[in-house]
Amino acid sequence: KGKETFLEDKILNEFKINSYIEINNDNISVTLISNDHNNSIANDIMRCIQEEFNDRKNITIKFNEN
Repeated sequence: KGKETFLEDKILNEFKINSYIEINNDNISVTLISNDHNNSIANDIMRCIQEEFNDRKNITIKFNEN
């Protein structure tokens, strides 16, 4: 659970968006709590998460309105 919390905090600090993250092996599922469904922000968040890992991860982003 430590890595999920770390990444949730990183997204909150860098993008001011609350999130929920699940990591299952190489798959990372990110749920953003945001009304703004912005592809650019989603791509930036994927890069932000990937840079924390040496190997390639499958990152999926979905938006959940608050």
